[in-house]
Amino acid sequence: MFRLFYIDRDPDYYNDLICWLPEYCTLHNLLLQDIESRLPPLKWETDILLINPEYTGHSVDFLSELIERLLPVPLIFLSDTTELPFVVSLMKTGAHSFLNKRKDKSILIETIKQIIYNMPDHSDSESEILLPELVGTSSHIQKLKKDIIRLRSSSIHIHLTGETGTGKEMAARAIHKCRSDQKKKLFALNCGSLAENLVESELFGTRKGAFTDAVERAGLFETADGSTLMLDEVSELSKTAQVKLLRVLEYGTFNRVGGTKELKSDFQLITASNRNLRDEVSKGNFREDLFYRITTLIINIPPLRARKEDIGELSRHFLKINKSERKITAGAMNKLKDHSWPGNIRELKQVIERADHFSWQNKAIEPKHIVFY
Repeated sequence: MFRLFYIDRDPDYYNDLICWLPEYCTLHNLLLQDIESRLPPLKWETDILLINPEYTGHSVDFLSELIERLLPVPLIFLSDTTELPFVVSLMKTGAHSFLNKRKDKSILIETIKQIIYNMPDHSDSESEILLPELVGTSSHIQKLKKDIIRLRSSSIHIHLTGETGTGKEMAARAIHKCRSDQKKKLFALNCGSLAENLVESELFGTRKGAFTDAVERAGLFETADGSTLMLDEVSELSKTAQVKLLRVLEYGTFNRVGGTKELKSDFQLITASNRNLRDEVSKGNFREDLFYRITTLIINIPPLRARKEDIGELSRHFLKINKSERKITAGAMNKLKDHSWPGNIRELKQVIERADHFSWQNKAIEPKHIVFY
């Protein structure tokens, strides 16, 4: 996580900033007396400082001293004024940027991203910027992020393993984001959620008249051409579907259900399962040749109980998604960390949403609001 200090007395803009900033940034509000109490000596545990120069009384000398003592921490001025002489004098102090706080929202976010990207420990900042959806700072999640970053220039087939609710689809989306054009969509299918004939229709598409009520429709193999296809719970595919999938992967060709025209598709495949595919092969439930085809690289997504140090950050993430400003008391956090989390991240999300609902009359979530079903 990257720490940003915001120095101003505009609570509305501070709240807006919290909503705008990327997930890998935390924001702390300081008042003017907080600055003065730190000068000298100045000890800042921050990565970027955001300050409204009007709040300091337009004192260029004070701001110059502040920047000199802060170096190398970058400083961004967020101002209500655009008066040229004032802007020029401020930029001469050595600040990184001067932005209009009312008009330059998108520029501010991109500036912050660029500053973080150019920080000395580039590999860590890179993973935070590219993979903000993978929330957490535990060694498990940091390894996962680095493994995914290394896949940027690779098109190999990837198989994700892990218990239900650990975030395999989120990891797949992160891999897709790293390896693909941002405009390209990830196409996903849960193979265990549909009957055998419907799975084939979804994957291969259908020709009009192939069966009762069949219409001319492209399948996921067709629509995912040039992009990424994720097959979740791939272990649930029937033997017939496994044979057909293997052929598509070997030759890049297929036919729609009921069709004779050969179609081509080139997609990056990500599969996932909460079962051990090697065990399924041993039991005769999964084809060994398909196993080797789809498991060029296997990435395990750890259960939440193995990364309990991420529970606090994940909980705050879910509150933010829920547009809630509630805090979590120490007692409530201890209760969360004492739980075994059989449902993993999916369960935590539901628990936090429920706690946010139960604490509607409170400013903070307390232990009594944490309910497990």
